[in-house]
Amino acid sequence: NPQKVNILFFDNDGIDIDKIIERKIETSFIREDFRRVPTDSFKRINHMSDCIEYYTRNLINSLDIKDIKNKKLKIVVNIRSALLLDVVTKVFNELGISVKLYDEYRDLVGLSKLVKECNANLGIYMSDDGENAVIVDENGGIIKDEAFEALNALVLLKTTKLKTLVAPVTASVTIEKIAELCDVKFVRSKISQKHILEAYLKNEKMMSRNEIVSAYLTSLDVFNICLLTINLMVNSNLPLSMITLEIPRYYSKKQEITCPWNMKGKVMRNIIEENSSETVDLIEGVKLNFEDAWVLVLPDSDEPLCRIYAESKYLDEAERLSDVLLNKIQVITKSEERAE
Repeated sequence: NPQKVNILFFDNDGIDIDKIIERKIETSFIREDFRRVPTDSFKRINHMSDCIEYYTRNLINSLDIKDIKNKKLKIVVNIRSALLLDVVTKVFNELGISVKLYDEYRDLVGLSKLVKECNANLGIYMSDDGENAVIVDENGGIIKDEAFEALNALVLLKTTKLKTLVAPVTASVTIEKIAELCDVKFVRSKISQKHILEAYLKNEKMMSRNEIVSAYLTSLDVFNICLLTINLMVNSNLPLSMITLEIPRYYSKKQEITCPWNMKGKVMRNIIEENSSETVDLIEGVKLNFEDAWVLVLPDSDEPLCRIYAESKYLDEAERLSDVLLNKIQVITKSEERAE
């Protein structure tokens, strides 16, 4: 959309700026509460004209190029962005990977079918902004959402020196199981990138700050994770379907419900008071832990609503827990409305 501009702000570690700083910038912009500076008064503007080349070289240099070339892999890609497609194609060509384009954007079922028909090793879908990806294994199995995050964690631990795995409160128990599988420390944190990185820096004792930041940034780059997945497949001499057999499966349910700003505190207090302290986790929002299941109520920081995350080994239990909390919040908010 030529009428829309997306401006991203990063801190000195290369992660998203804190929400508080973000709101201050937005408020100042909306109110026009800032001094306009003539362009010739800017002290310095750094334009990285070769940033894409720098990025791709760093990606390729982190891989076992010769081993990947020897495998003569075939990958089907589902990418609409011309810029992304150009980067992905150039990297794969340099790695000796045969690339086939599936142009029905976001059609994961069609992508899965084509992977099997072409006898490809992988299928990869990437969103236009490069923030999200889906991987399809050689059997057509679709790895997305929580399953992709689990694969991300597994690949990260097997390809870096990290001895800690940090996950936000919303992350699946699967991530914790992967930490156990790889014999590393598991830590939960608040959901922002800032808090996750802080947890890594606090708990990683054997790596330098730059190494820790670099490893965490790797986990945020979905194309990098796709490449490291390929590298892991080649080094282990296993297809992706066999690698993902290590990952345990849990079922999740996500819902959201309208909750007025002035009711969020009461909702949180009621949930805490109605449950024993042993089951309640207050890292962010209110999380109730049960045997083989959990449910989290997280007030949205920008909208008058609450998000409900539930997970269990069994789909019907995840749905039941989510619905119980949803109904509880409805009862609390409606009773307050009637009182007014």
